Amino acid sequence: MESTKDTKKPPESVLLGGLGEIVYQSKLSLPAGYSLVPPNSMDLVEPFAEYHATSKLQEGMLISSRRLVIKRAEVPLDSWESYRAFGKAVSDDESKYLPLRSDHAEDTGPSGNRRDLDQKFRDASQALQTGDRSRAQELLQQIISSDPKYPMAHLSLGYVLMTENRTTEAVAEWRKEKEDHPDDVHVYQVTANYFTILNRKDEAMQDWRKVLKLDPQNHDAALKLSELLAGDDKNTDATAVLEEAVKQSPGSATLNMALGRAYVRMGQPDKGVPYMQKAVQTEGDPKGIDPGLLNDAAYLLVVSKTHVDLAKEYAEKAVAELDTRSVEASESDDDSLILCTEFPAAWDTLGWVYFQMGDLKRAEDYVRAAWILGQNGVSGDHLAQIMEKLGKKKEAEHLYEQALAAHSMRTTSWGIPVGDPTKVYQDGQSQVLAHYEKLTGHKSAPMISISRLPNGEWTKSPADELRDARKAKVSATTSLSGTADFALVFASGKVESVRYRSGSDELKSMTGKLQAAHYMMMFPSGSGAKIVRRVELTCNPASGCSAEMLPPGLMQTRMY
Repeated sequence: MESTKDTKKPPESVLLGGLGEIVYQSKLSLPAGYSLVPPNSMDLVEPFAEYHATSKLQEGMLISSRRLVIKRAEVPLDSWESYRAFGKAVSDDESKYLPLRSDHAEDTGPSGNRRDLDQKFRDASQALQTGDRSRAQELLQQIISSDPKYPMAHLSLGYVLMTENRTTEAVAEWRKEKEDHPDDVHVYQVTANYFTILNRKDEAMQDWRKVLKLDPQNHDAALKLSELLAGDDKNTDATAVLEEAVKQSPGSATLNMALGRAYVRMGQPDKGVPYMQKAVQTEGDPKGIDPGLLNDAAYLLVVSKTHVDLAKEYAEKAVAELDTRSVEASESDDDSLILCTEFPAAWDTLGWVYFQMGDLKRAEDYVRAAWILGQNGVSGDHLAQIMEKLGKKKEAEHLYEQALAAHSMRTTSWGIPVGDPTKVYQDGQSQVLAHYEKLTGHKSAPMISISRLPNGEWTKSPADELRDARKAKVSATTSLSGTADFALVFASGKVESVRYRSGSDELKSMTGKLQAAHYMMMFPSGSGAKIVRRVELTCNPASGCSAEMLPPGLMQTRMY
């Protein structure tokens, strides 16, 4: 969400766009000999949006999660001050600077002077966390004036300058940090990520190569460098990077899977499949085989139309593993809501495998469940193709139109991006349009036309239909007023239990009616999964109580 701290009050309500939930998760391995203090958790809840942030240190890794939930399409003017405060808090958290300190930094002078500089660096870090960039810049410049080679000072100052869009100056500071500490892997990791954000791919790749030179077993560097190369259609170079990485870390499931995918994308599946098989065999997750790893392998194989039997094996294992994990996690909102984002992809993949194998009944069963849960354009496109094959052309036509709307809404998506995200999105749209044109002869979806029906209601666009499918009427009448957030546990398509999460306390009494309401949910036949959905309940005496299931989450687009 854009910061509103310096924005004047507008003349009319603020548009927030489509409703939905954006989930960002990250895992950052700290370099050996470095430490940091994770930021405090944050929970912001407003009628129009929510923001939840958590971070923890675990075995030398910083694990962070950020969730932004858009609950209203617009913010009324009487909530302007709340919106400003919310936007500033989110912006400050997003740009929070975490000081990474070396546990074995060399002394740079008298101990008193060193202690003074260390305190200034801590103060600068604190200033960044509170959004006071001017103060942070002043302190960092004082540190550099006293000790031009103080570790992390130029890197930190470069970050401050970058937030002020002073990119040339920022890059100059990063260059000084590299000159002063040419063997510090962390410095190159940080700048490589910044250059990627700035879309300066050549510089990002140069820094990732430096990381690999200093630390040949750095998995993150190998993966990100290979992704950048693949995004520039330099698949041979990307494969070479991954080959060397696998030599350095032959037991890494992630690297073996990445190398296998790279070979399959290059049209050499017979070279890639053994690496995929090794990835599954060497998977080191103590919880068992990573279902995401299996699903990505299965989907790439099936869309490449190669080794479909292996794709079936992996896809079925991924779904079975997700079923097991979902039952174990159903009492935990954090874990279960994350798993909810994985089911649409896994069900869609398995359904698409069945389609390629000619089993249309099971294909429809899994893909329709994926489409209803995730409302992802890829699933909508797949389901439309299945309906075509079944001879249900009118339904297929309508599904293509809804799939196009889902791509535009970007309700949920998944997987491993390769290349420019905008191009990936455009390619997805083009693919659906090509299928739609082949079926109907039309080069584009019909123009949206809204008209009043004889019963007084208005016709709905495909996007309206998708939004309405997530809604349920809970009570026609009520004396209650307010909004609250609940977690509903679905099993076999029915609500098994309801948990109050946050919001208006008086709506806690609606738990029973929430459980009895009818929701658009579907599970594949025989599924043992427990799906936890976030539901927003809104009540007012004029219209009663209605519930809306929020989208499972916004992940990255899957496209190979």
